[in-house]
Amino acid sequence: SGETRVANFDGEWNQTPVLQRTMMGAGTRVDGPCIVEFAEATAVIRPGWSGVVDDVGTLVVSRR
Repeated sequence: SGETRVANFDGEWNQTPVLQRTMMGAGTRVDGPCIVEFAEATAVIRPGWSGVVDDVGTLVVSRR
């Protein structure tokens, strides 16, 4: 959707992409820094980390 939010990572403020989890299907990959909004929570993906939505809809995050 192109939404961004100012977020601080390690003392540095940056415009950070905001993604809606409901718009992410299986296999969707995200690279940090970004913010993923769920209905019940918010996930912050830090720089150097990435995530992928698995076949059951879980956002699995790991260090790159």
